[in-house]
Formats: sequence, C-alpha cells, structure tokens
Amino acid sequence: MTMRTSILILCVAGLLVPIVAGLSQAAEPEMWLWGPGGNPADIDREVLWIDNPDFDEDVASSEVIGAYDLWSEIADDFTLETDATIRKVTWWGTYWNGFEGTPTGAGFNLRFYVDAGCHPEDVPFLEYLLPGDDCCEGLADGGDQFSQFVYEYCLELPLSMGLYWFSAQMADHEFPPQWGRQGADRVQNCDPTFRSPYFSYPDWVPIPEPWFGGISQMFEDVCEPTPVENASWGAVKGLYK
Repeated sequence: MTMRTSILILCVAGLLVPIVAGLSQAAEPEMWLWGPGGNPADIDREVLWIDNPDFDEDVASSEVIGAYDLWSEIADDFTLETDATIRKVTWWGTYWNGFEGTPTGAGFNLRFYVDAGCHPEDVPFLEYLLPGDDCCEGLADGGDQFSQFVYEYCLELPLSMGLYWFSAQMADHEFPPQWGRQGADRVQNCDPTFRSPYFSYPDWVPIPEPWFGGISQMFEDVCEPTPVENASWGAVKGLYK
C-alpha cells in the first residue's frame, strides 16, 4: 500500500502548519482539511451532472459524531437541463484527523433539497438513511489509495428540470477519525453550503473562505454498480418527506 506524499496545510491557532494527510490527529474534531488543489480526477463519460473531484482539494466535515454532539452537513447544487430520472449517485470523501487506514463502516444519510435561492431549503424533500454496506465504499481511483474513498448508491428519483441540492453525511461514528466530503475542481453554479451547530453555523451558509472549489458528486440516469471488494448492495430505503 502506498501513500501520496503531497503536503496539505492546516490553520492551527493562526499558524500555517504542513501535515501529511491521514497521519495527524487533533484533540477535537475540526471543520476542514485544507489542500492546495490541482489533482482532478479523469472521468470521461456521459452523465447527468458531475462536480469533478480534485484529490488535492479541501475536505469539509459532513458527519455525525454523537459522543461529541457533533452534527455537520455539506450540500452542493446540481442542475438538470431536462426532466430526468436519477438512477445512480456517486460522491467522494476523505478520512482525516486520526485515520489509521480502517474505514468506519458507519453508513450515510443522503438528502436531496429544493433550491431556495442559491442555498438549500431547511428540510430535504427526500432522505435515504443507509447502512455502510449499501454505499459500496471503495478506494477512489486517482486518490491516495489510503484515505480517499468513493461511494455510490442506486435509486429511482424522477425530477423536473431545474436546480437541486444534494448532501452526503456520514452517519454516527467514533472519533477519531473524521470524514468529510472531497472538494471538486471548480464551482459551477452556487457556492457549496455548510451548516453545523457544533461549529457555530446552525443555518446554511456558503462555505467560509478560504474554500475555493465545489464539492465532488455525480448523477447518472443508469444504474451500473461498480464492483468493489468487501462491499455489497442492499435494498433502497427511501423516506419521503
């Protein structure tokens, strides 16, 4: 197993501190893992929408850590140019802050939101509460082959053309480590949004500076699960609001 040796930057008490991704651990959970960007994935196929992951870009906490009363959520927008049915959603994420190479297996809370003026509505119109083995967790092609993972889920979601928002939040897990959504190579429509009472942002806000990119995610109108070792697909669990 190999690790990427590129250096990321964390802001700690006003100081810029270089660290190697996946090896550091703070005493408490953090909002972000900063990255310099410049390592976009090479995904070349027709999809409904993609925010292309950049594996050197920032990572933002989107998770539940019950022991710390931590709840954070990241949502980014996507646009459908015509009426379409989403049959597969893919998202990318990174472990950090004490990660030792073993994923949590915690599962995910996936949420879809209506647009409320370049930010999501407060309440999702659709939510999936998924156990870990439903998300086909696997090391991301093009990532560091240690802490950066890709996830996918097949569903059947017909939507009218327009702008929507999607969030992927890791379900309750132990700390360390942390998990966050991997940044994308650019912002395409609206800035991604963040909320977390733990970090003093109880309502949706554009991700604070110095975040520069979007959030990686992809939507397709066909469901072709990617084979991943030690993963399985479960039944769809949709909770309509």
